[in-house]
Amino acid sequence: MSKLRIKKTVFKEIMIALQKQYGDKADDIYNQIEERYNELFSYAQIPPGKHELKCLKKSILPTIALFEITKDIDFIDCFLKIRYTKILKTYKIYGKLPFFFCIVRIMTKSIMTKSDEYDAEWVKDNKHEIKFNINRCYYNDTFAKYGYRHLCLLYCRNDEIVYGNMSENVAFIRKGMLAKGNNCCDMCFKQRKRIE
Repeated sequence: MSKLRIKKTVFKEIMIALQKQYGDKADDIYNQIEERYNELFSYAQIPPGKHELKCLKKSILPTIALFEITKDIDFIDCFLKIRYTKILKTYKIYGKLPFFFCIVRIMTKSIMTKSDEYDAEWVKDNKHEIKFNINRCYYNDTFAKYGYRHLCLLYCRNDEIVYGNMSENVAFIRKGMLAKGNNCCDMCFKQRKRIE
């Protein structure tokens, strides 16, 4: 199989983070990460879904390669926070809109219904609240398969940072997580003015 480079945007983000953390050693470390990524991808079970494949190539395998080469969970956590901060900035712009909950409701329903990364069961869906349980998560399943479920928790924690801070108008509530051994990730978005 020919070499598959880490997606350009991921490459750029990894290199910037490595340069900040490791200075002159960054190039050598990055080459090791890219080599390990290519090894991981060459024997990875390629998922049938296009969203799952994107997660594997853009998030899961780069994270595993980063961890296996650096062994630095704090560095990976910081790296992911940088990536998620960019997403949060975008949400915060739209989060000021008074009808932002309506946007969240429509987008979440659309994403979770079409996604092959998750199996979601809808619990509640009305103009003030959406609740759903994620009973299967490709991130959790794949990280666990590689023996790195603790890396999945970093993604879960960043969900809380992004969704919990994206708007004063919307609250994000999650009590259980598959990555922590719960039966599901119980996701809930509520309009804040409706929370007692």
